[in-house]
Amino acid sequence: MVFANSLLLLLGGLLVGVPIVLHLLMQPKPKLAVFPAMKFLQAKQLSTQRSLRLRHWILLALRALLILLLALALAGPAVAQADFGEWIGVVGFGILALLAGVLFAITTLGKRSRLLSVLLLLIAVSCFATSGWMAYRATTSAAGSAITNRADPVAALIVFDNSPRMTYVRANQSNFERGQEMTKWVLSQLPPGSRIAVADTQDDDPFFSVDTAAAQNRIQSLTINYRPLDLPTVLARGFVFLKDAQEDRHEIYVITDLTKPSWVASESLGLAETVEQAVGNTAVFVIDVGEERPKNLTINSFELDSERFTTSNRLVVQANLFSSLPDTTRTVVLEVEKPDPLLPVVQNGKTVLPTDFWQHSEVVEVPTEKNISISMQLGQDLPLGVHHGRISVLGSDGLALDDQRYFTVEVSKRWQVLVVAPSSVNSVNLTALLAPANLVEAGAAPFDVSVIEPDELSQYELRTFQSVYLLDPAPLAKDNWNQLERFVFEGGGLGIFLGSNAASKSHIDQSFLEAVPQKLLGGQLQDVWQRIDGSVSLSPEDMSHPIFKLLRSNESGLAWFQFPVYFHWGFEVATDPDANSQVLLRYNNRQPAIVERNFGAGRVLTMTTPITERSLSATVKGRPFGERRDPWNQLFSGTPFPTWALLRQLAAYLAQLNGDTLNMELGQYARLKNDPRSFPESYALFSPELTQAPTRASAHENYLTYKFTDLPGQYRLKGSRDDKPVLRGFSVNLPPNATNLERIDASGLDKALGKDRYQIARDQVEIERQQGTSRQGQEFYPLIMLMICIVFGMEFLLSNRFYEPSSRKSRLAQIK
Repeated sequence: MVFANSLLLLLGGLLVGVPIVLHLLMQPKPKLAVFPAMKFLQAKQLSTQRSLRLRHWILLALRALLILLLALALAGPAVAQADFGEWIGVVGFGILALLAGVLFAITTLGKRSRLLSVLLLLIAVSCFATSGWMAYRATTSAAGSAITNRADPVAALIVFDNSPRMTYVRANQSNFERGQEMTKWVLSQLPPGSRIAVADTQDDDPFFSVDTAAAQNRIQSLTINYRPLDLPTVLARGFVFLKDAQEDRHEIYVITDLTKPSWVASESLGLAETVEQAVGNTAVFVIDVGEERPKNLTINSFELDSERFTTSNRLVVQANLFSSLPDTTRTVVLEVEKPDPLLPVVQNGKTVLPTDFWQHSEVVEVPTEKNISISMQLGQDLPLGVHHGRISVLGSDGLALDDQRYFTVEVSKRWQVLVVAPSSVNSVNLTALLAPANLVEAGAAPFDVSVIEPDELSQYELRTFQSVYLLDPAPLAKDNWNQLERFVFEGGGLGIFLGSNAASKSHIDQSFLEAVPQKLLGGQLQDVWQRIDGSVSLSPEDMSHPIFKLLRSNESGLAWFQFPVYFHWGFEVATDPDANSQVLLRYNNRQPAIVERNFGAGRVLTMTTPITERSLSATVKGRPFGERRDPWNQLFSGTPFPTWALLRQLAAYLAQLNGDTLNMELGQYARLKNDPRSFPESYALFSPELTQAPTRASAHENYLTYKFTDLPGQYRLKGSRDDKPVLRGFSVNLPPNATNLERIDASGLDKALGKDRYQIARDQVEIERQQGTSRQGQEFYPLIMLMICIVFGMEFLLSNRFYEPSSRKSRLAQIK
């Protein structure tokens, strides 16, 4: 505890002696009177004098306490705000002890119940002891050292939230600009000689600026960080940084819009404990520059029907919109750049991009506080190559960043698919799915399917195919397995659909247990499982994988039990981490149905029951496996929409695999396959920042890798092969949470910083008041004045009770 005027406290202590001296001087001098008949009266007088003396001492104590409290009020005592609650307890128990003591005196002098007197005495002693113990604990705690002179220099850390959400605009000013202005004012209010450090959400360590002007320049030079650290992580580093500062006083100012994503701690879960340890000399001020009720319309998410498709297909985009604005009508625009072989190019230090677009727009009714889904199709056949586009919502709202999403698609010729099936196996189920007859006649089929016998496999150059399918394969020669292994390793997609041909005399053919087949399968085949009663069926659990894309919207309505599986191979998935195998789909008996094995630049999908069974109308009668050829399943019976949708996406998943993704989120590595037979070895890479000079990107082991995806937008690759330009690229978008404007509540801040360990301010007046309280401590003046009133009232009450007015005494005498 510290005092604003210690001299007045000393003077008040000396003045306490004034009523004591007056009391001693005003004592009546005894008169000697010898009167034997008055012995009884003298005894009574002695008893009365003892009672009066006790009353005088009580009144004396109250009057001395009154003067002491006045002196204490003038001295201006104050404590650290963190200890103020402790001192409230000290004062409260002190007042209770005083009241109990006065009541004890009254009951004792009035010769009331002895039990009541003892009880009041115990209460008074207990409250006094509790008050003393709390006062001792408060005075010996380290938090008291936080009080300093208001003009003493401090070590200040400015933590500036420069996340994308700070671009929210209200009253023609963004929260980012408002935060810069507030920070500039805060810096001007710091005591002369203070040292200042500035930290933002970049992954950098803080450091002290040379002077205030340098700190202000640092604030003005800040830009939006699209990959921000969470504020608890930045604050944890800040507390560690200030720990070694020599100043007696440390202050942290957090400039933020208080949006919840900024306070979700990823690394510093122990921040509250860190604040608890540092609170003795570190004050935390959270300055809110955000909007309490933000209004915004956002493209929550969007999804391409396919990021790679053939010239026979058109671009389809699915988008979800959400609005916190009142019901409104907005125009949604789908745009794709018209390619220009000369662009991009740098002119006058700025990247020039194509300005012509193919467009499609729709007017959408957007209700408030509801998600709506829209599907948009570009009414234009895109030419071969890589194309960049965006989907945008026209109109203004608080946050413009989430009104636009970017995408990149690649248009190619029909995908080449090779189906390997014995002559006895029905391949029509798959070929009709990949290349329907009507689409083939119209030239619009997405797949160009070739069907061959297994003994013809060695005659084909598999590199010319995007995917290869083995339908109910019989044992293959080792050279064929090695050929398939090389195909997958170089980036091809292999689908294996096992059936009865994998058996030899009712058991697994040994060729499937050799090293290369097991490597491709991602596990080891076991004996056949059979349930001819039709109780086994496919049973998807997690539909997040791309092969379930067409099934997600109707997940609960899929009646897989209508497509029973009578036989399937047992399968033990490889658990070796290097195997990189995972089960995508199981049967309802928990056995694997589809297993994915990533290998090299390609992948293998293995299904443990065939897709070559013809449609059946009658159930299977029970007979042991191997005596005759029994159907293994009824996946294509009735209206097999679930089977069709599953295999349709499985085929697209295998055909599109070439080791790269054209659309990603911030921070993800871009990895593009670069076949030297088709593409150049190096490119000029143009980032979304148009003023940034292009960098050089070179392929390594037939792949282009780029990890600096820190800005949303399109990253463009421009190279040259055979004197012809080669244009490629990819798109990067903000994750949906990056523009989530939901604000954190008080309980969330308490969890992050600790309850009562920080102060929130929204304007300069609140900051000044809280700065004064934090630096000078919480004053006791109001509480002391309340105690003075209580003591004065008690003194007045007791003096009137102890000394009845003379007029009242005379009236009583007349009545008697």
